[in-house]
Amino acid sequence: MAHAILLRCIQGLAITSGISRAGSTITIALLCGVSRESAVRFSFLMAIPAILGAALLKSDNVGALSRAELYLVIAGMLSALVVGYIALRYLIRLVMQGELWRFAFYCWAVGLTTIGFAR
Repeated sequence: MAHAILLRCIQGLAITSGISRAGSTITIALLCGVSRESAVRFSFLMAIPAILGAALLKSDNVGALSRAELYLVIAGMLSALVVGYIALRYLIRLVMQGELWRFAFYCWAVGLTTIGFAR
């Protein structure tokens, strides 16, 4: 139970640019002695309420979109689904091989890119 609370707190810190929610929760779970497979599964199960909550908060804006904008949103969602699936498969492979540290390079790239666009 204490591990689950700690992982929820770590997940909350991942709202910062460049901090991977999955990477941080999996790392902390592994440091707490959780098996690799359980750490990955629990991390992704924890993502479900966050994703559904974000979708619910943004769902009221959908009605104001034009047809063209709606198609763009759908295309973006499908792109995110495909790229996310590929990235997650890679991440799971890294965790199972004990090489999660390699995921840090991805996090650095995304974080620096985000900071670059924010300026």
